[in-house]
Amino acid sequence: MKRLVTVVILVCLAIPSCRSARPKNHVAPLPPPLTTEQALRRGLLRLAAGQNADGSWGEDYQVAVTSLTVLAFLSNNVLDTSVQRGVAYLRTCAKESATGFIGEPKGSRSRMHGHGFAVQALSEWAIRGGKADAELANALQLAVAVSEKSQTANGGWGYLPDANNPDDLTVTVAQIQGLATAKAAGVKVSDGVLARGVEYLKKCATTDAGFKYGLSGGAGGTVALTAGGVSSLYLLGPNDLAEIEQGLSYMSGRQHDPSVREKESGYYYYATYYATLAWSHKGGIQWNDWWGKVSGEIAARQHPDGGWSGPYDPHLCTAFGCLVLSAPRKDLAVWKE
Repeated sequence: MKRLVTVVILVCLAIPSCRSARPKNHVAPLPPPLTTEQALRRGLLRLAAGQNADGSWGEDYQVAVTSLTVLAFLSNNVLDTSVQRGVAYLRTCAKESATGFIGEPKGSRSRMHGHGFAVQALSEWAIRGGKADAELANALQLAVAVSEKSQTANGGWGYLPDANNPDDLTVTVAQIQGLATAKAAGVKVSDGVLARGVEYLKKCATTDAGFKYGLSGGAGGTVALTAGGVSSLYLLGPNDLAEIEQGLSYMSGRQHDPSVREKESGYYYYATYYATLAWSHKGGIQWNDWWGKVSGEIAARQHPDGGWSGPYDPHLCTAFGCLVLSAPRKDLAVWKE
């Protein structure tokens, strides 16, 4: 509406009958910066407009992208046709699986990341009224069983649904947060599996270099890895764990420079989302400080069409952007205390 008013003013300035009613040097004021709420609404509208014909989102890795997009809508309690079609796509992927693994029907590139995100998204859908849906409950129980059987000897998870895969902290974060949400939805989840996941995350924590990529190898020391580890420990471990405080201390010295989050891993939106989740659990002055900066930072990066983009699928970037801006609502199980 503000843009429309601006256009009308400019048109009137060009018409003599209108121009005579205004000072000669009148200049239409610039529209004010978008508020967080306005940026969020535009982001959700952009996601709705970009849905594929089969109900999915994304050009590749559709299970992962669709799951995070559904979570972006559910974090704002949006349950409309777009969301229903997205959920139906994920359910179809689960139904067509012979094992319970949720991947793209013609061969999954989303792998265990996507499986974990899908478990989280479908569990959130169940929390919102699908607990009595026997087919959904069965699909979630089978999916949880895949996750439980795929836990490595180290206690983490790898890229494939196979316990013999090298463990990876980013996959482990997706699995733990999916399993925690499934448990909140009433799905039976092994406490032993979750406990081993917590011990894995604690072993990945270092005193001065953030969280490591994994126990099977790989470097550490990025905001993305550390934020994922800290936010997951908040879900399952006591809030006063030394590893949480170590991770927050590491993040606090690096997080406010957005270029750090981009240069460290190339996954700015991933890092920003999990950092927002971690600081939301911490609360207090540190959360207020983070939110005051990151909400404006994300809104300023939004494109005119309402989306966000980066070195990976723009729908995924947009979903993460919306999830960050939805943080104060705390409408997903992973946000709750």
